[in-house]
Amino acid sequence: MRRSPLRSLSGLPRRLYRRSRALGKAHAEARLQPRLRVDLDAPELVLSPHWDDAVLDCWSLLSSDRELNVLNLFAGVPPAGRVEVWEAVSGARDSAERARGRIAEDTLALARAGRAPLSLPLLDAQYRRPPSALDLQKLDRAVSDEVQSASRVYVPAGIGAHADHLLARRYGLLLLRAGMPVTLYAELPYCIFHGWPSWVDG
Repeated sequence: MRRSPLRSLSGLPRRLYRRSRALGKAHAEARLQPRLRVDLDAPELVLSPHWDDAVLDCWSLLSSDRELNVLNLFAGVPPAGRVEVWEAVSGARDSAERARGRIAEDTLALARAGRAPLSLPLLDAQYRRPPSALDLQKLDRAVSDEVQSASRVYVPAGIGAHADHLLARRYGLLLLRAGMPVTLYAELPYCIFHGWPSWVDG
């Protein structure tokens, strides 16, 4: 007798269904083997969820003489003619125009540290429909297409709970399980308000 998929069971509480899906997703991620390779002779890699994160959170690292790459993960320019909440609050009239301005600011800021950014065309969570449409496998494929190897990866700690930061942190944990040296960095200004989460400092 063929078993019915879990989603077809009538009367299953929605909370339990969501939990079962989350567990299934976690198991699938645990089996995923990242394509980004460990190479102790390769430059280090800073994963910056958005254009300003590496500059705001890792300046001492960027301004050092370490050999490293900066990769902006969710750096796709959204369609023109729309404005989301963050842009509206900051006075922008068009999301695409604001994105291009942020790209220019990030390029200028990194140049002051003698760095040039690499950027992926992935959209920020506020532009993705649905926001959960991007998973670790797609993220890994996009990262490894741009940077094939690294000797160490720096990822955000996820303080502030932004979806893109949490996804970047999950990717860092995936890399760590595969043997990549991984370092968490704290995000400003959230770490000032909240501090490190209890799973870091107890």
